[in-house]
Amino acid sequence: MKHIIYLHPHFTISWWAGNYVLETAKRIAKESWYKVHVVSWKQDKKIIWWYDNIDFKEIDMPLSSSFSFWLLFPIWTVKVTQTIKNIIKDNSWEFIIFAHVFPANRWWWIFKMFNKKYKLVFMCHEPSAFIWEKKWIKAIPSKIKRTIAQILNPIMKIIDKSLIKKSDAILANSKFTAERTKKIYGWCDGIAYPWYDETIFKIDPKVKKEKYFLTVWRHTKFKRFDFIIKVFSEFYKQHPDYKLKIVGKWEETENLKKLVDELDIQEWVEFLWPISLEELVRSYQKAQATLFASIDEPFGMVPIESMACWTIAIWHNSWGMRETIPEEYRYKNEAEMLKIMEWKFKDNVSVSDFTWNSTVSTIRIHL
Repeated sequence: MKHIIYLHPHFTISWWAGNYVLETAKRIAKESWYKVHVVSWKQDKKIIWWYDNIDFKEIDMPLSSSFSFWLLFPIWTVKVTQTIKNIIKDNSWEFIIFAHVFPANRWWWIFKMFNKKYKLVFMCHEPSAFIWEKKWIKAIPSKIKRTIAQILNPIMKIIDKSLIKKSDAILANSKFTAERTKKIYGWCDGIAYPWYDETIFKIDPKVKKEKYFLTVWRHTKFKRFDFIIKVFSEFYKQHPDYKLKIVGKWEETENLKKLVDELDIQEWVEFLWPISLEELVRSYQKAQATLFASIDEPFGMVPIESMACWTIAIWHNSWGMRETIPEEYRYKNEAEMLKIMEWKFKDNVSVSDFTWNSTVSTIRIHL
């Protein structure tokens, strides 16, 4: 029997990389020759409760956004190592460690340094963003943390490249990420695309489209929600019967609300949070289109979910989105985005090329 140990930072929100862990782990665990363990800190039971074929291990520690996390990093390293050792008790079983996003991947590489017999597969959703992406560093809300990240950046790049060499295989979540992974780390063994739950995100013929645009994501600077709000403020002047609905919350939420006030469009913009999964699906289904403005997104799950609900996605014409969004729905500037928003949406895009089973098939090759 093969034991797969995932390590992921937290499950406090049901989207993005955390969902990738849960959905792939659930499917791998269904196969009789695999036993799957997921190690993380901060697990919201409302998110993980129904993944009952996975062995969850929760470690008591703060989130990586806090100073105490980094100040006491050696202590957390010991805790993680001990948790892994408690899982790996029977050496007759084959254990594979499946590393995910920063900073969890650091602990796998440290563990691998002293336990070379275990196979390490690194799932790269993107090269460590707070090290290799200036826009992520600039988006750090705290000026002190941002300054520290900038000062330590050259050293962190050296450490990151050194640790990645401990991996036995690297998988990427898109062609774009694979190319960046090859450029930064030197190699990539395969692509395992994310997917969505087709029993939840689906077409409902009974649902009628309503006159609003939707945007869904975590509210950070590099997601450029401010750009979307400004574009919509121009659009509504010609179409005052349309609205903009913004789903999500993060450090930029209050600034976005202030921008809406400054543009005096409070009547036409609605912030939706918290929102249930059922409400999110309905929001997708009823929207005229889902809008995005982030540049060079590695792979966006939101457009896939949106298109699965029979709603087109309009996104910036940069690398990652070229894999999922047709050219006619990609823009380069505000004028092009407005032009696309003016179109009457008749057809949608097929998303049948992406499935979780396909994702797991690619992962399994490297386990």
